[in-house]
Amino acid sequence: MTPETAKLVQHSFQRLIAARRLTGEDFIVRLLDAAPRAASHIPAGAADERRRLMAVLAFTIEALDDFEVMRPALRVAGARYRDLGVGPVEYAQFGAALMRTLEAEFGRAWTLELRAAWSEAYSAITSTMQTVQEDALTAA
Repeated sequence: MTPETAKLVQHSFQRLIAARRLTGEDFIVRLLDAAPRAASHIPAGAADERRRLMAVLAFTIEALDDFEVMRPALRVAGARYRDLGVGPVEYAQFGAALMRTLEAEFGRAWTLELRAAWSEAYSAITSTMQTVQEDALTAA
């Protein structure tokens, strides 16, 4: 991921937060409503898990410009979600829901460039998280 892509994602996320159009709990609830299979791995009423998920998203976006620094934290998060039963299908569902949610939040400001940047960032993040699952399969 280029530094420009990382900055584009970071700035767009900050704009949503600053405009108060994006609050952690609401955003995650909306995402999980749009991705029911992914949501099924988070226990009902698990506000702590939703807060953790938003914290991972916010931390990851903030650290996009130094991906190597966040790689260990992403692997820890990947192990946690693996233990909850989250697999490739859920990552794909969540990614699609993320894109739909961001598109709705940005409205006309949601450009092809912004979508491509978010897609690239999500792919980099989730592929790192999923290496934990691959490593577990290899070790078995």
